[in-house]
Amino acid sequence: MIELKAKGRVFELPTHYGELTLEKFLGFESHAGDLGELVSYLCDAPFKLRVEPEHFALIGYLFKPLSLDDFPPAEIFDIKRKTYGQKIEAHEALKADNTLKGLQRIVEIYYPETNVPAMRLDAVLPIYLSIVDQLTNILKVEQSTLHKAPTFEQTAAGIEEFEKLGYFSQIDDLAGGDPLKYDAILQLEYSVVYYKLLKNKISATFTERYNAILKNSQQ
Repeated sequence: MIELKAKGRVFELPTHYGELTLEKFLGFESHAGDLGELVSYLCDAPFKLRVEPEHFALIGYLFKPLSLDDFPPAEIFDIKRKTYGQKIEAHEALKADNTLKGLQRIVEIYYPETNVPAMRLDAVLPIYLSIVDQLTNILKVEQSTLHKAPTFEQTAAGIEEFEKLGYFSQIDDLAGGDPLKYDAILQLEYSVVYYKLLKNKISATFTERYNAILKNSQQ
């Protein structure tokens, strides 16, 4: 850490991301403007503060937000092998806050026993990015394989009303309408739920086409 003392205050500037926990980083981020102004002042005459090359990345953050490109995703577990409930929680958390302030909640969903705020920034960010990358891919696959555009008749009947229910509608269908089975559904491995939903779609499409063929053959 670099310590800067000015006007009765002590400012600590980390020399690398490993010196920051997530909790310290978020606090550091909230005061970045003040620190940036201070560094600019101290680097100018008459102080001429000497800044070593290895400090540029962190001090540069004071003037430019952290680039996530500096942190490639970590190789962690496959979140498709985690629960359906965790996938739902992570998706909802990402929709609610996709900034670094929302990072803690998303990592805690998959690391419930870990003190996430105390994790080093250079350790927690790659994990977060891996989770988000995997979740984004899952959502893309769902959109391309599970989504079915409504018919004109379904749209006219107001099928979009089901969208207001979000994941609840999907959970209720999987539970056969029995609320007592909701928790069990949420504890299922995500990949099991995905393939069940895919089978349901394939079966519905097959039945629809088969009935159409039978109807045409009888005319």
